[in-house]
Amino acid sequence: MSLLLMLVEEHAQIATWKWIVSQFLGFGVLALILWFVARPILARMASSRSKGIADAFAKLESEVAETSRKLEEYKSKLAAIEKELQARIAAAQAEGEKSRATLMAEATAAAAAEGERARRDVAVERDKAVLELRAAVTEATVRATERIVDAVVNEQLSGRMVNKYLGDLEKAVK
Repeated sequence: MSLLLMLVEEHAQIATWKWIVSQFLGFGVLALILWFVARPILARMASSRSKGIADAFAKLESEVAETSRKLEEYKSKLAAIEKELQARIAAAQAEGEKSRATLMAEATAAAAAEGERARRDVAVERDKAVLELRAAVTEATVRATERIVDAVVNEQLSGRMVNKYLGDLEKAVK
């Protein structure tokens, strides 16, 4: 350590003005080297970076413009699609109303035809029932008449009727 102290003391004895001048000269040489060598490199780097940033902004602006154009295009397409959709809905509703009216007319006609057919069927069945009832009444009348005739006309009565008829016949022949 004493060696180090000796060196420091010896150095302190050297004139401080020589040391200051040597520091200024070293700094000057370094500044000149930096000015002629590093400045152009740094300028190119800064210029390249500035150009890259400017290009990026230009690209962003063009992308924003393209995006805005596409957005407007999509909005117009969407509006056209919406308009076409409304037109199709209106056409479908009109077609539905037309079909409904046609089906209602057909259903009304079919119901009227079915009603008329039912009326005819009822009339036919009524006529059949009347004929069957007449046949039953006639049959019942014939049976009742047969019973009455059988009960009223017995042998004695029929003998008298025959004799009376023969007597009337003889009178007429004379």
